[in-house]
Amino acid sequence: MPKIVDHEAYRKELLGKAFTLFAAQGYARVTMRAMARALGVSTGTLYHYFDTKEAIFLGVVRHVADRDVALAIEQVQGASGHTEQFRRLLAFVREHAANLRNFLYLVIDFHRQSEDPSGRDIIARTVAFYREAIRQQLGGDTHDEARAALLLNALIGALVQEALDPEAPPLETQLTLVERLFVDLEGSLPATGT
Repeated sequence: MPKIVDHEAYRKELLGKAFTLFAAQGYARVTMRAMARALGVSTGTLYHYFDTKEAIFLGVVRHVADRDVALAIEQVQGASGHTEQFRRLLAFVREHAANLRNFLYLVIDFHRQSEDPSGRDIIARTVAFYREAIRQQLGGDTHDEARAALLLNALIGALVQEALDPEAPPLETQLTLVERLFVDLEGSLPATGT
């Protein structure tokens, strides 16, 4: 009896494993042969699902972004008001900080090395996807667009600074300050629709 394979589920499984490999070694150091070996598949299997290493990487970007946003939305659901939504979003960042940081490093590494405008465009759309997901969770009005961009900048900055600056306050301290700033900003904005 032939084995029945759910190709989309298997593709997502490969992308999840590829993320771990890219996070450990960086985009430039991973070859298709090394990836196949690390994932326990043949290079033929990889090429069946993906045309190039870049296609795998960009698939990883989309897969991880979709997963992160779905998990964050799940954590934020049921919160009453913007402040509680924000606190739950920060709890998600705290819980997934290492994974989010690895994702940032990979995206920045790829963006720095890529000459392909379509690859850079996918990265830009992924950043916009995160920003829009944050905006929607904050209520979706026009003030939330600026706050979502500010929040994304603060979160990226806190994750990167903690890793690069040994004298920086711990991530927890930085996120607590971001929370205070956000709550203060929340109180200073005009009501929705004005």
